[in-house]
Amino acid sequence: MASATPPTTLAPPILERPLARSSGTAAISYDYESEQVLMEPYLYLLQVPGKQIRSLLINAFNRWLRVDPVLTESISGVIQMLHTASLLYDILIDLS
Repeated sequence: MASATPPTTLAPPILERPLARSSGTAAISYDYESEQVLMEPYLYLLQVPGKQIRSLLINAFNRWLRVDPVLTESISGVIQMLHTASLLYDILIDLS
């Protein structure tokens, strides 16, 4: 049985423009260090090895449906981001 290669990891884009507070008194700007602090939990979860079930299912459907590998890689990356976001959400809810 051939081993499936994990999909390319896609990280969310970094904010490039400042976000204004609703009161309008000051703007909050994100710099690289702030973005790194926010991304640490997400990046940590991406490093934790998993069973790669989603990747195996996507590759199986890809063989069956003969989808373009570039498209399959994009879909796999989106699914990975959504799954990781759901894990972060679960952790936040459990801690609240």
